[in-house]
Amino acid sequence: MKTLNTFKKSYYWVSLLGMGAIGLLAAFYRLGDIPLMPGLAVAWIYHWSLYRPAATPIILVVVWTGIYDLFVDNPLGFSPFLFYGSYIGLLLVRKRLYTRRFSWVWIGFACYAVCFGFIYWGLGSLLVKAVLNPHALILSLLFACGVYPLLSRLMIAYQRWWSPHG
Repeated sequence: MKTLNTFKKSYYWVSLLGMGAIGLLAAFYRLGDIPLMPGLAVAWIYHWSLYRPAATPIILVVVWTGIYDLFVDNPLGFSPFLFYGSYIGLLLVRKRLYTRRFSWVWIGFACYAVCFGFIYWGLGSLLVKAVLNPHALILSLLFACGVYPLLSRLMIAYQRWWSPHG
């Protein structure tokens, strides 16, 4: 049993980096015209900051979203700024949500996604000095809201797999 726990601990960071790489690959994947990255990243940040904030070091969030900015031609620092701010905001409301039933957590995610999307769209529009088309972002976040229960279930299974308590 000790060998298994050592294995889990040693590969935890590698697998966490792997999940980030998959997220970066999702930046280029589209479901029709819907980019998956903003919605999936919002779901990932929400879940891990709610249930395991120590498992999501802010430096990884900043690095991954900074790399995302390079790939999608956002101004460098735009996504890290937004995700860092939302991460801090989630930590402030974490105690109110993580003990609630899943339906409340899901409603909280939907509210978080709407707020994040509005801020992302608004700041993006200010940066380019024109009103951006919000349709792709809205569809991405709606997709994330729809699949959040599945994503959450997968992340909980992953958490249980590497957790030393079983």
